[in-house]
Amino acid sequence: MRQNPSDEPASSLFEKIKVKKEKLIQEKKLKETQLLPAITQNEIEYTIPNTWCWARLANICEFITDGTHYTPKYTEHGRIFLSSQNVKPFSFMPNNHKFVSEEAYQGYIKNRKPEFEDILLTRVGAGIGEAAVIDQELEFAIYVSLGLLRPFKEFIDPYYLVIWLNSPIGTKHSQKNTYGKGVSQGNLNLGLIRGFVVSVPPLAEQKRIVEKCDRLMSLCDTLEAKLKQGRDSSEKLMEVAAKHVLTA
Repeated sequence: MRQNPSDEPASSLFEKIKVKKEKLIQEKKLKETQLLPAITQNEIEYTIPNTWCWARLANICEFITDGTHYTPKYTEHGRIFLSSQNVKPFSFMPNNHKFVSEEAYQGYIKNRKPEFEDILLTRVGAGIGEAAVIDQELEFAIYVSLGLLRPFKEFIDPYYLVIWLNSPIGTKHSQKNTYGKGVSQGNLNLGLIRGFVVSVPPLAEQKRIVEKCDRLMSLCDTLEAKLKQGRDSSEKLMEVAAKHVLTA
């Protein structure tokens, strides 16, 4: 994608994130976290434009956590409870959910309450490393099989971050940091997620990338629908032809 020299560079975003994070820590709205190691040359996998920067994932997020580690006791009604089955690449799918009691819910959301435009990342199960933005105003709790990421949304577009997480580069990071693979379905280590090395464009360019991906995905959906329509028509013609042959 073509760069715009008038875009505020990503390095400026990092300075603003640093100031915002320090303010939140002082106000006790955010816990002080352990410093992550500097990014090494070996971790840089491709060339980025001059206005972009590399960042550890945790350094561009308010927090990265996961859902409750306690085995939930489900109820027939109550509060919505989601797990990894409710997330597919780019798709937040809360409709097929379970319920927990109000008391359990209040415990589960302590320090980990999902909010609109946070990111959910699958940590356990068949589709480890799949990410989606919470694109609905909905109250729910999550299980340990989901990671919860809250980027600094003033400076980092969550939809851009989800594009990166679902990209071949992002899924490679997830696969590389999955423990227990082969023994079981494995689990994506939360501490290592925080250390992912992400390429960050200027905010204006993040939004242009998101808009372009939305257009391309819409085009793919249209083409897929046309292909399905073509297959359905072919199948109907085959049915008619087979019926004609068998009844002739």
